[in-house]
Amino acid sequence: MPSKLWVLFCKVHITQGDHVGKAVIVSWVTQDEPGSSNAFYWTDNSTEKYSAEGSYLTYRYYNYSSGFIHHCTMDNLEYNTKYYYEVGVGNTTRKFWFITPPPVGPDVPYTFGLIGDLGQTSHSNSTLTHYQMNPMNGQTMLYLGDFSYADNYPFHDNVRWDTWGRFIERSTASQPWIWTAGNHEIDLAPEIELVPRKDSGDTNPSGINFYNLNGIAEAGVVAPLVKRLK
Repeated sequence: MPSKLWVLFCKVHITQGDHVGKAVIVSWVTQDEPGSSNAFYWTDNSTEKYSAEGSYLTYRYYNYSSGFIHHCTMDNLEYNTKYYYEVGVGNTTRKFWFITPPPVGPDVPYTFGLIGDLGQTSHSNSTLTHYQMNPMNGQTMLYLGDFSYADNYPFHDNVRWDTWGRFIERSTASQPWIWTAGNHEIDLAPEIELVPRKDSGDTNPSGINFYNLNGIAEAGVVAPLVKRLK
């Protein structure tokens, strides 16, 4: 059984926060109450901590109500550097790490992982484990679409996004994943009279910023946690 902390404070994931590799966006979800949207980060060889202020939002989808979805940008990072970061408060604090990319250049080696159609089955677990144990050691994941397959469940069950977010956290908390949508993220559901969601202060509640798919995201027809994964 997962710990209570992991259930209440989970789905941690990071992605690139700018175009040159000197910022990282961290996102996570708290269930019972908002808590803090701030993150603290520091380099591997230093104890001096930097702080970054974030924000949170929520959304509703048919009969589902989300937790508090936090986003925070850690910027002014150094290249080729291992950083630790913490999110949460008090007994809910969780600590992770990531490594920033090298400086941008025409001949800079960099290894990307590629995954698509992952889902959340025993085969999904084998696929993700194979990637994590691969000696090529991808530095950033390019995710090619089709995430939780929530659209295969009655009322496009958004709990499937929660379970999928917890499943992939073992990789997404320590390595940037860059996302694009697949056909299973086109969340049209006339059987439940799906209309644009009424969100708490944001027209794009879920938080994933799809690569070159802002038009779809802004139209409010893309599955929720896919967008919120950033």
